[in-house]
Amino acid sequence: MMLASDRKRDLGLRRATFAFRKVNAWSPSWAGEARALVQGLPVQVRSQGLLVTVGVLAGRSGSAGTELATLVAEWVLGEDLGLLHAPGASVTVEDLLKVLSVVSRAEHVAAQRETILLLDQVKVFAKALAPRGAA
Repeated sequence: MMLASDRKRDLGLRRATFAFRKVNAWSPSWAGEARALVQGLPVQVRSQGLLVTVGVLAGRSGSAGTELATLVAEWVLGEDLGLLHAPGASVTVEDLLKVLSVVSRAEHVAAQRETILLLDQVKVFAKALAPRGAA
């Protein structure tokens, strides 16, 4: 029998592993922009909400915003988290925006909380994996 603390620890490990793999795969052509952009995203999610933040990221010019929006979509809609996952459904930014616009308030708050935790992990790995001398 898995205790609640074990499930929480397991989720934290899956989140950290997911964040590390995504950040480690960032292209050098936009990684610097993504590192700078991700620094303020947890606060932006808290103040503007997940739906608006993902929409803003997806609408930015350049790859960094699109990649960060995709990272959030893959985590929130993906099988690893299972929060808003529907078997066989796609995990695109557009799908995330659609899902967030129709889920219950409780589901939206849970997705927003999980996104903030994910983005905090992304910030840690973005800084840790940055080339020496990069911001």
